[in-house]
Amino acid sequence: MKKIYIIFLFFLINFKTISTEIIFDYYGFYSWDKIIDINKERRFVIFNTKGIGTSNAGVQTTGGCDGFLEYVKGIIDKSYYICKLEEGNGDATFFEMKTETGEVDAGITPFKIIEGTGRWKELVGINCLGAFSMIKDFDENMKNASILFKAKCEIPDTTLERLKNYKKEN
Repeated sequence: MKKIYIIFLFFLINFKTISTEIIFDYYGFYSWDKIIDINKERRFVIFNTKGIGTSNAGVQTTGGCDGFLEYVKGIIDKSYYICKLEEGNGDATFFEMKTETGEVDAGITPFKIIEGTGRWKELVGINCLGAFSMIKDFDENMKNASILFKAKCEIPDTTLERLKNYKKEN
């Protein structure tokens, strides 16, 4: 049994030393497109975001998300949204997101990379964790709130290096 623990510890230590994180920073505008007040405590919202982002792989992106949020007593109860980020060369990555906990102006969002082209294809299937915070509140029409979204995904060091050094073939 002791050998099993030593082997497990060896793999755990080595896994941590050969992994790193890809980090995404996204800045955008958040708008509520449709609001359905079910009752005074429950609200259903269809929304979109649009903005720009960067990553520690040295890639800049543009894109956004579309989805829904359901609030109960001002707290996010359910959510689902798809996000697409596209770099200048046309390569894109798609995220499937579900806010786990949050309110109108901040939340924690685990997500999964569900599709990718070019450099992003290698990340399909990876689970990540993000958090968002509102910088400036909505206008009177529930539009154009500015947001900051920061996310990280654990990946092997070699994958991060391939992402950084990727050259799209014509």
